[in-house]
Amino acid sequence: YSHTPVKGRAAAKQFAPSAVLKCLEKGVNCTKLVEQRCTFCHDKTVQDVVNAILENGTRYTMADLRYDLKNKRLEMLPPGSKAGVLPAGKERPPAPREGEPLPEATLDEFFCFLQCQLRMELLQHTKNHLKLCDKEAEQMWPDVEAFITPNLGATERWVPYHTILGVHELFLVEKIHSRKDWSDKQKFQAMFIFRAHCKRDLFMQAQLPIMEKKQFWSNPVKAFSEGGEMEKSILNYRKKTGNPLIT
Repeated sequence: YSHTPVKGRAAAKQFAPSAVLKCLEKGVNCTKLVEQRCTFCHDKTVQDVVNAILENGTRYTMADLRYDLKNKRLEMLPPGSKAGVLPAGKERPPAPREGEPLPEATLDEFFCFLQCQLRMELLQHTKNHLKLCDKEAEQMWPDVEAFITPNLGATERWVPYHTILGVHELFLVEKIHSRKDWSDKQKFQAMFIFRAHCKRDLFMQAQLPIMEKKQFWSNPVKAFSEGGEMEKSILNYRKKTGNPLIT
């Protein structure tokens, strides 16, 4: 794995860089991706794992470490300790077609998938159920529904085929792009500000009230300076709601 030294505020927190991490039973009996990162941390030090690139290509952050410790997936041991043997996790059934080559996709299957996407888009935005005349599309629907459903709601991970109907894209159109009192440049800047975190409540409650003041647009960089109005507003939002500041 590759590793970047811990810097800044993260390094100043209460975790000793040489403290040893131990993967607990809960860490090997969770979702596959979380299990992989917890087993990766086993018998390594804090400074070894924070900012390391994991097997799936993501970076293990200080926030990830706090989260895994809080949820008792990992335990922090004194420097120089030995974590011992990695706990045995539950057996996972192999994927139904593990080791088999992917079947060839057809244009007919793609059009069936698009019909299912239309049904899900209509269901999410109007609560109406679209009747599919194509029998093969109807047969595909349970699989498409099972694939999309875990990415709905608070996860905000579903990207519909018509991208404008996605949670964040529709928000940008309704709350920023359609505004008449902002110039194109201001809208462009506002969209970038939202895209830095993609949290709708954070934008509406903590950032937009500041951005609706004329003085903000005279010097947006100053508003985002350390200790500035925007930082104070975001910190206040965090203390008041306890909500995360990024998706």
